[in-house]
This record gives sequence, structure tokens and C-alpha cells, in this order.
Amino acid sequence: MNEIKIPFGLCEITYDDMKLPAMADEGVFSAIPTYTKMFGGALNDVNGYILESYEVTFKVSVNDESYETLKLMQTLETHEDGLYDDPSNFDIEGKRLIIHPFDAVDKEFDICIWNAYISPETGFKRTYKKETDEFEIVFIGTRVKNKSNPHMNNTYFFIGDWEKVGGYNA
Repeated sequence: MNEIKIPFGLCEITYDDMKLPAMADEGVFSAIPTYTKMFGGALNDVNGYILESYEVTFKVSVNDESYETLKLMQTLETHEDGLYDDPSNFDIEGKRLIIHPFDAVDKEFDICIWNAYISPETGFKRTYKKETDEFEIVFIGTRVKNKSNPHMNNTYFFIGDWEKVGGYNA
């Protein structure tokens, strides 16, 4: 087996066609399944599991506060003189989110969330301080139906060279 060296440190983040600015602090990818145990047999032992839910998220802090990055917040809408809040208007249509390790030459360690949207439940908090300001963005991954590639049907994310999956359209 080949030696695997996973890069660590900073990463480049692309959401749909928008490259996010450099991270301020850290980015955390998590994929947490919740199972229900199936019991059976004479001793009522656990004989299987049923997937109940699957929570896929990527939480990142960025420190580039511009109208373009602020518009990533689900509840902010464009006005001719700035941005205003509209907490009743949010979009859960997913877009491709790519997390690429900064020093990686190729895509073998990329994480691709096929269908991610920005959580409307993440509020906007602005702190005025001497240090660089940052705000948090939480992406939520949803499963996709993929009829063109049955192996990728009902998947949430892919680790590796996601462009080589072929025939995949989220």
C-alpha cells in the first residue's frame, strides 16, 4: 500500500464559483451519523443498525468583511445603499463546496460536499475590537439523488479527486 500523507493547515474554500477569502481561525468538517439499533433473536441482541439521520457540516471563520462575503449570510439582502436583513428569506438550494488543503498539489485530499447550503440559523455578529474581525459561516450538506452514477446516489460528500468521479451533477 502506498504511504498516505495527509496535508494539514490552511485550506482554500470554493462555494459554487466563489472562492472564499482566507480563513481567520479554523475550519471544521464533520459528518456525524445517528443510528437506531435493531434488536432480535432469542437474547434480543443488537443485530443491525438503521441510519436515522446524517449531519454533514463545514464551519469556517473568515476575516474578510466585504459586501460580497457578507451576502453569504442567508438573511442579508442587497439594497442600493448597502445590505438589509430579511430573516424570512433564505435559500436551501445546495451548491458544490470544495475544501482544498492549501499546500496540496493535486485534489487527492480535497473534501467535496456535493450539495451544501449556508445555514440560515447562523446569526450575524459583529465585534468591534483592535484585532482582525471575523465572522462564522456554517455550511450544511444535504444528500443528493444521482441517477447518472448509482454509486454516488444518496451521498453527501467525497474525499479525493472529486472531478474524476465522472458524470456527477449535484
